[in-house]
Amino acid sequence: MGAFVAGDFKSAIDQCRLAIDGPADAYFHCNAEFIMAWAYLSMADFSQAERHFGNVMHFCQACGYDLVGKTAEALSTAIAVARGRLRAGAKAFLDYTVKYMAIGKHYHAQMAHYLLGNVYLNMVLGEHRLRPGVILRNLGFLIGHRPRAARLAERHFKAAIRIAGQIGALGIKGQACFDLGRLYLAGKRADLAMPVLKESIALFERIGASEHLLRARRVAKSIVPDRPHHHHVI
Repeated sequence: MGAFVAGDFKSAIDQCRLAIDGPADAYFHCNAEFIMAWAYLSMADFSQAERHFGNVMHFCQACGYDLVGKTAEALSTAIAVARGRLRAGAKAFLDYTVKYMAIGKHYHAQMAHYLLGNVYLNMVLGEHRLRPGVILRNLGFLIGHRPRAARLAERHFKAAIRIAGQIGALGIKGQACFDLGRLYLAGKRADLAMPVLKESIALFERIGASEHLLRARRVAKSIVPDRPHHHHVI
């Protein structure tokens, strides 16, 4: 858990594998495999993530372990999005935000807001090139959402930050602040980016999230402050 929260996903996978191989009870095994699956997802190894999330959801459905099972379900939707099911994924995340808030599952609601924010952030940044077939399958969704992707990403990141702050989920709050800062930088709004990046840095320092902290500091240092305008008197 410590390695995962720090953003050191490879070490997290190694430690989880040791935990799974040990003589642990079923719940401990489930928790370790869940963290392993999430780490694989964070490294964009979707095949491994899908396999381990599947194991986790099967166990959780059998014994009613909703806290982990529902989170695994939401994260599995992120795999579908990464594989090109943008419309279905965005709709599922939006449904999760409403459903989970209605039944008081705030942890799951803030996670769904954060993941949905990332769907729109990726549309703004264009970091993940879409294959022509994916574009065709999602053409209506892209036409309808790309022009307002920045506004939608901002809305969902702010919702994630608000809910995470209310329940003390500092890791998700820090990541949402960081990605909101990246969104503002993409829109040439350094004045808005710097405060949320500073907040993400403070949160990552507080929880010891070393790898996330390095990323946040690197992005914050890349911001060149606006030069003051000098007015010449003639």
